Amino acid sequence: MKNICFISNFYFTYLWHDVSKVLQTKGFRVFWIVSNKSYHNFLIQAGVKEENILYINRGYISKPNQPVDDFQINELIYGDRVLRLEKVDAVNYLTNIQKPIYDFLLKNSVSTVLGELTWAHELLINRITRKRTELKCRFICPAVTRIPNKRFVFFKDDRQSEILEIDNNETINLESIFKVEKPAYLKNNDLILNKKRSLKSRFNKALRFLTGKDFDPNDPGLIRSGWNRFKIRSSEELNKETYRAFIRPISLSTFNDEHPYILYTLHKQPEASIDVVGRYYEDQKQTILNFWRILPPNWKLVVKEHSNAIGDRDVKFYKELTQFPNIILANANLDSYELIKKSKLVVSISGTIAYESALMGYPSIVLSPVFFRRLNYCKHISLSEIENITNIEDLISEIKNSEDNRLEFCKYIMKNSFNGTISDPNATPHVLEQENVNNLANAIEIAVKSA
Repeated sequence: MKNICFISNFYFTYLWHDVSKVLQTKGFRVFWIVSNKSYHNFLIQAGVKEENILYINRGYISKPNQPVDDFQINELIYGDRVLRLEKVDAVNYLTNIQKPIYDFLLKNSVSTVLGELTWAHELLINRITRKRTELKCRFICPAVTRIPNKRFVFFKDDRQSEILEIDNNETINLESIFKVEKPAYLKNNDLILNKKRSLKSRFNKALRFLTGKDFDPNDPGLIRSGWNRFKIRSSEELNKETYRAFIRPISLSTFNDEHPYILYTLHKQPEASIDVVGRYYEDQKQTILNFWRILPPNWKLVVKEHSNAIGDRDVKFYKELTQFPNIILANANLDSYELIKKSKLVVSISGTIAYESALMGYPSIVLSPVFFRRLNYCKHISLSEIENITNIEDLISEIKNSEDNRLEFCKYIMKNSFNGTISDPNATPHVLEQENVNNLANAIEIAVKSA
């Protein structure tokens, strides 16, 4: 028998609860760590025993506990979109929940914790399991592979650099491996974004804000201050309108062989892909300017906004960038694959654009040690290495002339990934279909028993 623990994360709780029911039929004992009252109540109503749930809400801010170890909680606070707004309370919260988490895992002999690596308390639990080896417990994060679609892996770390290696003995279809296509979650995000732009959606959002419907003030994953929530939401709406009114990005027809360029695509922010996976490179403006510093004469640095991120940044952000000669804003709706093909190099912190570029056979650079750095056409470099680049054309040539290991990489991903869809069931209800739930449960069973 294996004891496992899920970390509840908003709507994903419904998906993992369905998966947990299948796992229980396979002999697993399932525990939960929850920070939101609504999902705590849902689990109780669904039949989960109270003693199998650790409820870590904001109440722990005022429940002093000695820290279990040094888990660099300041780093966690800096990358958390909510706790960074209330730093003193955040220190107390992340300090005081350490012992209850440690004791809960130890008491229940939990061998595996499954959860996302987005919120500070999730990252803290990951660090507790990695550092306190006497727990004999590990943390694995089920997450989409991005490419290919409808597959997922288990990450062991919060930088998405270490994949749990399993070898699922699945027959590999080589024809599907090299089919570079937009990740399914991007298409889904576009649909969600279009819905959010409607007048009805904006009205409902404003109504929820005014009434406080479904808002749990004791959830550390929700902004407690009404004023802060108002400022953030209103700024997003203002930024969307001013972007469309004042920003004039260029079209693809502007580019030709006479204008060599490096392509940088902006991350949506705040988002785990940049604030967690890409930590220490969170300042995207500075990252862009670091590459502008080493730009060859007559080259351009093309910056493309993420279509789902319009509203994240104010007009000042774009205006300040374009004050630097040869930095150009590309239209957010341009085909990124066409931009890749015309570019000399794709640069990203941890974005899928670099993964796509490398799979297409074009050179790319990532600043975070993400899993697809294993592709020879995708080179991982640090800030200190950027400082030492004296000729970026030589670096591009080095990447282009690397041994083509795309086939080996794709076999590696297929070998250590599983068929199944992980997504917010509120946005994609089909993930709750029994076939998908069974696929996820079977994969978790293999992953847990692989220890």
